[in-house]
Amino acid sequence: MLSKMRALAGIVTVVLVAAMLTPVYAVYATANLVHEDSTIIGTVTVDVVGTDIVVTYAITAADWYLLETHVSVATALSTAAVPVPGPVNRGNNPKIGNFRFQTDHDLPLPDGSNGVQTFTYTIHFSDIGFSPISGTTYHISVAAHADTGLFAWGDWDLNPATDPTYGLVLDKTAWGEGTGYSGSNWAMYITFDWTAP
Repeated sequence: MLSKMRALAGIVTVVLVAAMLTPVYAVYATANLVHEDSTIIGTVTVDVVGTDIVVTYAITAADWYLLETHVSVATALSTAAVPVPGPVNRGNNPKIGNFRFQTDHDLPLPDGSNGVQTFTYTIHFSDIGFSPISGTTYHISVAAHADTGLFAWGDWDLNPATDPTYGLVLDKTAWGEGTGYSGSNWAMYITFDWTAP
């Protein structure tokens, strides 16, 4: 009986240590990834993992791929106004080319390989100058922009004597659906509140 109790105590200890080593992980926001005409092509998920903000794009629409992605994150105390991710121009439209986090993605090959439909940014708090105080609640805003492309086989030169080729059919902008910027375009950002552990 004593050996069973020791074995059980050992298992409980292992479970507690594993729980202590596991980072705090919670999905704080999931938004649709949408084109300007409101067509949903996937999702953008924002998580807080330890001292990182993790932004994940996931395209679910067939034959669509990420060509470029741009992310900006802004934070403010919950007693202040919800922050707008920037930079923005004088008209309050986002300057996506100046967003701090951006990536050009590989184009898909005809067999679908090489193309990117899922991509994750892991942004450490220090990368955005964020030093949260334990027990304090903050507004966090994330602008998640993507340039997306639809790829397909086709007879692009309209010559029946040539074989069809694989290429970009349509190039469209997409945003993680949320609060609209106050400028004259349809850009959006995702907002949520987070309390520092």
